[in-house]
Amino acid sequence: MNKISSTELVLLKICLEKGEASAREVYEETLKERKRSYTTIKSLLDRMVTRDFLRCRKDGVVCIYSPTVTESQAVGKAIDEFAKSILGGTITPLFTYFAKSKKIKPEELEQLKKLIDEKEER
Repeated sequence: MNKISSTELVLLKICLEKGEASAREVYEETLKERKRSYTTIKSLLDRMVTRDFLRCRKDGVVCIYSPTVTESQAVGKAIDEFAKSILGGTITPLFTYFAKSKKIKPEELEQLKKLIDEKEER
């Protein structure tokens, strides 16, 4: 799977939520978060098609985009890239940061403990 930028991840999430969407629909949804130009969004969507994150079908002159990956796959790829480029390939600093911060919720901590237990059992 190719690299995915944070902006592309936002666009992918919109397509995942909608199932499929036109460039105009995606553009209008992004305006809730930040002002961007329509042509920028359209270019990003088209680039995501060539990189196999989205597929495009024509409905007349309108392109309808739909995801080819799950959110979990895309987020996983983004985290892998972050770990490689920023953390030197290890995730320990990331877990250390969250463990020491007050941002982790008790239910998230329980979920992490369960995942660690499952990993150790394998």
